[in-house]
Amino acid sequence: MLDISAAALAKTKAPSATRGHAVRFIVADLADRRPDLAVDLWRDRAVLHFLTEPQDRAAYAQALRRAVTPGGFVLIPGFVPSGPERCSGLPVLRAGQDAIAALLGPDFDLLEAFEEDHQTPSGGRQRFVFTRFQRRHG
Repeated sequence: MLDISAAALAKTKAPSATRGHAVRFIVADLADRRPDLAVDLWRDRAVLHFLTEPQDRAAYAQALRRAVTPGGFVLIPGFVPSGPERCSGLPVLRAGQDAIAALLGPDFDLLEAFEEDHQTPSGGRQRFVFTRFQRRHG
């Protein structure tokens, strides 16, 4: 598990250890990270949609392509193009499934995409797209 926040990872470590999961915890900035391991599953949890600068999205995609093994899966949620412009006071990327697919590139097949309303803690609604990709073999 990779996160920029050591505090966030510390909160995650305890439950993972008690369940007997073998998880490697890495404190790093994904944009600067050159993964030294291969993963079968890349699960984005509120990262891509906060990368509003093209160079940050390019670094994200490059890290993803280096890390995900052939046959591996990628799960990326995000705000739909008509979604909110800000989340938690920060500007966000709004992108549909085609834009996310273009970012990942031709080595990834879109297997599934669906939209859903997310209810925020304050009671508002935000429209999300959830995508599932698989990396092509060879």
